[in-house]
Amino acid sequence: MKYKVVDMAYPDWRVYDQFITEELIQVLTEDSYPSSHPVIKQVNSPTEIDELFDDIESSKGAAILRMMEYEIGSFDFMLGIKNYLKQSQNGIGKPEKLWEVLDNIRNWPAKDFADRWFTQANYPFVKARINKKNDGKFYIDINQERFKSDYSIFSNEDLYPTVYNYTWYIPLRCVFGRNAADPEPLIIDFQIETKEFTQIIGDGNTDFNWFHCDERFAGYYLLDYTDQNWENLGFALKQHNEYLEAADRSNLIHNLFINTFNGKTSYKILTDFLSYLVTETEYLPWKTVHKHVSDLVAILEYKRSFYSVSQFFVTMLQEIEHSSNIWESSSNHIEELKREIILELSCRMLDSSCLKNATSLWPQAFDSLISSTQNNLAPHVKQIVYNYHLQNSYSINEWQIVFLEYQTLEDIQEREMLLEAISYSRLPSLLSKFLTSVSEDQFRREDYFDVIRFLGKNPIGREIAWDFYRSKFVDINTLFGFENINIGKMLLYITSTFSDEFMFIELLDFIYNTQSGASANARLRSLEIVSTNLVWILMKEEEIIKAFTGGRISQNTSISNKKLFELKQNLLNAYNERFDKKQNQKF
Repeated sequence: MKYKVVDMAYPDWRVYDQFITEELIQVLTEDSYPSSHPVIKQVNSPTEIDELFDDIESSKGAAILRMMEYEIGSFDFMLGIKNYLKQSQNGIGKPEKLWEVLDNIRNWPAKDFADRWFTQANYPFVKARINKKNDGKFYIDINQERFKSDYSIFSNEDLYPTVYNYTWYIPLRCVFGRNAADPEPLIIDFQIETKEFTQIIGDGNTDFNWFHCDERFAGYYLLDYTDQNWENLGFALKQHNEYLEAADRSNLIHNLFINTFNGKTSYKILTDFLSYLVTETEYLPWKTVHKHVSDLVAILEYKRSFYSVSQFFVTMLQEIEHSSNIWESSSNHIEELKREIILELSCRMLDSSCLKNATSLWPQAFDSLISSTQNNLAPHVKQIVYNYHLQNSYSINEWQIVFLEYQTLEDIQEREMLLEAISYSRLPSLLSKFLTSVSEDQFRREDYFDVIRFLGKNPIGREIAWDFYRSKFVDINTLFGFENINIGKMLLYITSTFSDEFMFIELLDFIYNTQSGASANARLRSLEIVSTNLVWILMKEEEIIKAFTGGRISQNTSISNKKLFELKQNLLNAYNERFDKKQNQKF
C-alpha cells in the first residue's frame, strides 16, 4: 500500500512500478531456496514469531495481493480492501473476510486461489512452449512445477508439505507476436490449475515469431521458454517493439538471469539477449540488470571469471556513457535514478573512465564536506563519487577526515552516505579501525548492523567482518540480546558470497559450536546459500567465461553430473555428521 499512496501523490515518479525492483525481484530470489517457507505457517514459539517474520511474509504477501489486484482490476480491488477494513474496524482482521469481499479471481473463488499461494512454499516454475500438433494447429503447452534451487544441499528436503502437491492456480496472460515489430500482437488469457495444460492459440493457423507471458510482471512465478523464443524476444527488443513495456523487459531480464543461474538456460543466450541494452532508456530494466549483475559479480569477484563478466559490461556501458550526459543532473526524477544505476554498475565493473570521473569530482565533494558548504554535485553522482574514490584511493588522511565527519554528523541521510563510502576502502587497517570504533561507540550502535552489511559487500571487508563476528559473537549477543533476529541477518550479510569448501566448513563449524537464538532459520539459509554458490561456481564458471568473452573452452574443463552429486553429498555429509552428533549430545 505504501507504493500506491506515494504513487498517487507523485505520479511522475512511477513509484508503484518500482515495487517490481524494490520488492518483487528481491523476494523471488529469496523464495527460490528449498528452506523457504509459506507466507502462512504454524509458529511453535515466541522466538519463531520474530525469526520467521521476514520478506516472505511482507514482500511475497504483497506480491500475491498485487497479482490478485491485476486480475480483479485496481478499482474493484481497492473497493474490496475498503469494505474489508470497514467490516474489521472493531475486531480482528481475518483473511477469510478479505477473500469473501474479493469474491473471485477470474473463475476461481478468491479463498481457493489465496490458499494455494499463501500456504505453499516457493513458487511455480512455468515452462511454456508452442508446438504444432498432429492436426496441423499451433498450441501452447504449459507445465508447472515447484521452483527451488537444485544446487542447495537441502534440495531434496520438503520442510513444508502441502495438500496441493505444489500446484498453483496461475492466471497467465500471454502475448503472441507475428514478427519482431508486431504493433498489435495477439493477447490470450489462460487459466492454469493443473500440472500440465494445453490450448490452441487463436485459430491455430499462425506460427508466431515470439511470445511472452506474465504481462507487466504481474505474476509471482518464473517463466521458461525455448532458446529460439529467447533469441526472437531479444531481436524484438532490438527492433524497439513498443508492446513490450519497461515492466515486461524487466520481467524478461529477471527470468533469464534466474534461469541461467539454475542451469535452465545457457549464459550464451543471456549475453546475446542483453546486447539490446545499449538502446534501453528506462529505469526498471536497468535496475533489474543492476540487481542481478551485482549478485553475480559479488560471488565472481573472488574468481578468475570476474574479468570476463566485467569487460563485457564495461564495453557496453562505455558506449552508453560516451553517448549521453549521464554525469549531469536531470529535471526528471526517474531519469536520474536510471543514470545513477548505470554509473554505479559501470564503476562496479571497474570501468576506468567511470573511476577517473569519480576521482576527478572528488575535490569538489571533499571541499564541500570539510567546509560544510553546499555540495554542487548532481544528486545522482554524489554517492558514486564518495564510494569509488575512497575505494581506489590509498590516502589515509582523506579516509580519516571522512570518518571524522561521519562521527560528528547528525543528518541521518548524509551520515549513512558517509558510512557506506567509508566501508568501500580496500585498506584492511582502516576497515578494522572502522569496525572496532563503531562497535565500541555506544552513540553509534544504531549503525552497527549497517556496518556489517556494507563490509560484507567489500572483498577485503568481508574477511574482517567474518573474523570479528566469530571472535565477538558472545559480546554481540550480550549487547543486542540473544533473541535479536538481526544477529542472524549479520551472518547472511557476511557469508552470502562464500563460495569454496573451506569457507563452507568454517561456517558449518561456527554454527555447530554456537547457540542459534532467534537465528536458526538464518543459519540454515546461510549454509544453503554457500553450498549453492559453491556448486554453481564449479558447474558454471567455464561456461560464463566462454559466454561473456565469446572464447572457446576445452571439453575437459566441464564438471560431470556425477562429480557435482559427489560434491553436494560431501557437503551434506559434513552437515549431517555435525548435527547428528549435536542432536545425540542432547540426550
